[in-house]
Amino acid sequence: LGGFQPTAREVIEHMALRVTNPDCPERWQQVQNIIGFADTDMGLGLVVEAVRGADGELAPTLEHLKKNNQLNDAVLSALEEFFEWLLASPVIINDLHLNNLVYDQHGRVVMIDGLGDRHLIPIKAYSQRFNRAYKHKKIERLRRRLVAE
Repeated sequence: LGGFQPTAREVIEHMALRVTNPDCPERWQQVQNIIGFADTDMGLGLVVEAVRGADGELAPTLEHLKKNNQLNDAVLSALEEFFEWLLASPVIINDLHLNNLVYDQHGRVVMIDGLGDRHLIPIKAYSQRFNRAYKHKKIERLRRRLVAE
């Protein structure tokens, strides 16, 4: 798959979420919706649905909210709900950062990038225990980042 590997990882994770929860869209609304593919001047591109904020514009990243002192109780509560969902779901992440999470118009935290296993041997796909431990580690790291100046 060459240069398409990151895109393939994202698509596989989206497919896995939908296959394991076909009748429960609330189980996969915490990740950005893939619409399809498009040819671009840089090759094949992944087309995703824009995640909107309360103002109708693109949803702000948690990094933006942090920098602008807008991480209020509602955002932090939504983030904790996201963490609960993340730990309960089989989704595999590789990049949990404040720039990969946005706060949407419905008051949810949505992951817009960073899905899939980067390793040649996808151990997180084979071991839910390892996957969950990895997610715990990433969540704690992100929590520390939230309080750091």
